[in-house]
Amino acid sequence: MIPKTVEQLLEIETEDAAEQMMDDEASVFVVDWREMDDAIVEYCEDILQTGDLEAEVNDIDDDPGIEMFISHGGQRVQVPLKVGDEDRHITLYTLNELLKPAYEIRVCVASLGSDTLVFLPLPAADWKDLEERHGEKVAKHFLPIQQRPNLFTGK
Repeated sequence: MIPKTVEQLLEIETEDAAEQMMDDEASVFVVDWREMDDAIVEYCEDILQTGDLEAEVNDIDDDPGIEMFISHGGQRVQVPLKVGDEDRHITLYTLNELLKPAYEIRVCVASLGSDTLVFLPLPAADWKDLEERHGEKVAKHFLPIQQRPNLFTGK
């Protein structure tokens, strides 16, 4: 179900509507550049409530000293962490790729430029519905997560 705050933003496109949408804790999750990577998966699951999305972090002897896996829908993938500022983006990109094609996470444009970014996870069918009804407004307010550039480092 598409959150009411998202619909309002796309209909009226004001700063207040963007702020209300980004404050809607039931619909979006916030990631700080210093966030624990496994917490990102937990935040996303709290919203999507898939029942099987989880992260596993293990200490290892080799560099970088830890490994992280994300599991969902019977799949388990390793997140290629670097243990640096770029890891939040790497985790989000890996998570997003694992969730496809059923779900997609997009970054809220109004949060870009900050060290704390806001993300909207929705079923893919909801993204398609929004794009059909609101066209370019969706792209104006929500960007897909690409491998590059890194949303937190800009590289």
